[in-house]
Amino acid sequence: MTILCGTDFSPNAAEAVTVASALARRFNDTLELVHVATPISESDMPLEVWSPVEAVLRQQLDKVAQPLRATGLAVKTRLETGTPADELPRSAKPGSTRMVVLSSIGRVGLIRLVLGSTADRVAESAPVPTLVVRQVLPFQEWLTASRPLRILVAVDFSNLSDVALGLARELAEVGPCEIVAGYISDPETGITNWGAPAGDPELTQAALERDLQERVAAQLEPRRFKIAVATTGRPPSDGLIELAKTHKSDLIISGTHQHHGVRRLWHDSTSRALLADAPTSVAVVPAQAGYLARGRIPPLDRVLVTTDFSPLSNLAIPAACALLPVGGTLQLLHVLPPVERAFTLLGGHPKRPTLSPGEHRQWRRHIQRRLGSLFPAEAFRRRIKPEVVVRAETDVPAAILRQARQFGAHVICLASHGRGAALSALFGSVAQRVIAGSQRPVHIVRPRLE
Repeated sequence: MTILCGTDFSPNAAEAVTVASALARRFNDTLELVHVATPISESDMPLEVWSPVEAVLRQQLDKVAQPLRATGLAVKTRLETGTPADELPRSAKPGSTRMVVLSSIGRVGLIRLVLGSTADRVAESAPVPTLVVRQVLPFQEWLTASRPLRILVAVDFSNLSDVALGLARELAEVGPCEIVAGYISDPETGITNWGAPAGDPELTQAALERDLQERVAAQLEPRRFKIAVATTGRPPSDGLIELAKTHKSDLIISGTHQHHGVRRLWHDSTSRALLADAPTSVAVVPAQAGYLARGRIPPLDRVLVTTDFSPLSNLAIPAACALLPVGGTLQLLHVLPPVERAFTLLGGHPKRPTLSPGEHRQWRRHIQRRLGSLFPAEAFRRRIKPEVVVRAETDVPAAILRQARQFGAHVICLASHGRGAALSALFGSVAQRVIAGSQRPVHIVRPRLE
């Protein structure tokens, strides 16, 4: 594998070379030094003039490479013509280039917004991770094992987190690292999206940290790591920078969707904001970097199953039990209809629009007992632990998704009639909406065919 380092022979570029060489030693990789010369044409500079310039540039590359070769490091050099933002990504080859390393020099203000710095543009085009160096000392100390490299990984529940964690894992495999997985919660949507009651932020925090722990562990274990959750109404990049300061991080790692051209103006980009504003080194990892398939097999010991007490929906309960290992937890969920229909379902008459508090409590206890009675006897013999939950909400799919997040379900299990496209379009489908809105696996149980 190769560590590709772009250099313009400036003092900042020399620091990037130092970090790139440290990484190449740690990974036992080849260091490739690339200088991209300004585009020329024969009308601008005749060949007889360009040839000596080319010779001088190659000599400068060799001057940078020679001391590194003297220490036993394998170093290649390459001179390209064009623009660094185009040529460096083109030189990075997936499968053979581990990462691109650059120094941090950028434009400011509107020019940076529209055109981006060289580092921005390389990070948004390179098919491999791009490391933008702002502090060289932490990498030098990491190389000599005098202290671990302190890494903050930007995480959420998307595939971008997995690729960012993949790079952190790769660094931890070759040297001591202290890894903090940082999650930024939006105070306006955090409680609602996570499924906990609005008055119980502690439950929300606990559920969030539990799910983050499992997701990060799937990529990093058996290595140790910490979870850090911050709530801020500002852009996520600001929260991540604050977390990096709190934990004295040497490096922030973030995934990127790599929006290009005009599209980048209309999409908020955490990675681009970090490249612009973070005082520490930043590594940006593209979604196609190849880390997704790695990591441990995820757990499957919490299953959420929903029922409306119909014969079809009840079929999902034994199917959910079949998914669980011995000692797993099955949570049975029923979503109550609007309260004005409740009394009718209990055998009363719809003569009042709402229930009294006492009647509502009685109704919930009735539903909870019915849920408990559906738990299969065989599941007790397998030591599967039952839990029953009743949620009073009008939007059934949204209630299922919120409960799955709060419970930390590894799988959601529910039954579906399997209507055709026309009927689904007309009446809607709880199963379809759950599948569309869930980031968790959804197990669908179909009616038995006679």
